[in-house]
Amino acid sequence: MTPADLAAARLVLSEATWGDDDYTRSRLRQAVQSVGGSLHAAIEVENVETALDVAALGIADTVTARGALRRQHGRVTAPLYSTPLEPRLHDHFAIVYRSDVTLSRPTLAVIEMATRRMREVCAQ
Repeated sequence: MTPADLAAARLVLSEATWGDDDYTRSRLRQAVQSVGGSLHAAIEVENVETALDVAALGIADTVTARGALRRQHGRVTAPLYSTPLEPRLHDHFAIVYRSDVTLSRPTLAVIEMATRRMREVCAQ
């Protein structure tokens, strides 16, 4: 799915409360604008699950993380098919903590595990 394909698609987009301030939506908009198109939501909903339900009804297509689609497998009313975005879209994550706090060993271990897993997923 290219930015030009997204510009031409009838889309249901989640995160209606955040709208154009949503990180994913802003990245999609930038990609579509880079090829001279515009990103338009035919339908806006609040959560990914609802967007997938709308897509399962055949009313519009949606963009979601692979993991969110996998979690909904078997729950939606019709089979959904996916295709990767070209170029790929990546989220940005941050570990946030107070500067006057020393992180515990267990916390550091969780951060290391999460970082390792994110790198593995990105390498796929």
